Amino acid sequence: MNASPALLQGHLVSWLHAPRRRRTAAPRRPRARIEPLEARIAPATFAGTGGPALDITLDHAGEAITIVATPTSYTVNSNFVAVDGGQTGGHVTGFSITSTSIDTAAFTTIHITDSSTG
Repeated sequence: MNASPALLQGHLVSWLHAPRRRRTAAPRRPRARIEPLEARIAPATFAGTGGPALDITLDHAGEAITIVATPTSYTVNSNFVAVDGGQTGGHVTGFSITSTSIDTAAFTTIHITDSSTG
């Protein structure tokens, strides 16, 4: 097909003057960040729920705890003595000292709550 030069020129002019679409950048994805948590310091109260859960409540300022897991027990170390909150069924030992042992077979869930205000 042969097009006349005037027709080609008309198409070229209309193409040159046609509005252009700008490419839009893809939306930026937010970057995942790690935020450091503040140190929590409190003594622990251990209380059973009468079932397979154990509640550890940190309710005093100034105590740091560490938890070490072994195949048969969790050891909770503190600079304060542990308090027996009841219903632990003899599966938590070491009250009135700074190292408490929890029988891993006795509890399927352990809740740790920091309720200290200091």
